[in-house]
Amino acid sequence: MIVKACTKCKGIKPLNEFYTHPRTKDRRQSRCKKCCLRIPMHLLSPEEQIIRIAYRLKETLKHKDRINKYMKEYNKKTIGQRYKNHIRRNYGITMEDYNRMLDSQGGTCLICGKPNKNGHRLCVDHDHTTNKTRGLLCIVCNRNLGWYEKYKDVINKYLSCGI
Repeated sequence: MIVKACTKCKGIKPLNEFYTHPRTKDRRQSRCKKCCLRIPMHLLSPEEQIIRIAYRLKETLKHKDRINKYMKEYNKKTIGQRYKNHIRRNYGITMEDYNRMLDSQGGTCLICGKPNKNGHRLCVDHDHTTNKTRGLLCIVCNRNLGWYEKYKDVINKYLSCGI
């Protein structure tokens, strides 16, 4: 087995622990893969950046199942907190406000009176000009209302013509 010394960490490692380099005598970089990954991306040449991205992608794909399992567990743990942050940031209401609105509507859509399908939460409906929250809607009514608001003038013009 052929070995080489890393110029950064001074470790003696096999050649497969070094990236290839077309302009060196042994066709390998002087730093080992681990030391190359410690250098900030913006200090690398474009070729070295491509090599690093390819290596990280290869490492990610090697551990794809483990990463997917971790992400599923993480998403299950954090879904409630992420939704709380979403409604606070986008609509200016807390989860308590949302639950109060849900109770006052009987857990159903404000327009059609049906609960949301598949156990999903009801959507927070708000006025896009004033950002004032109007109520909770099922996904279907929320999309249809958004579409109507976007094309209100065209629809009213069509309906007034009586065609």
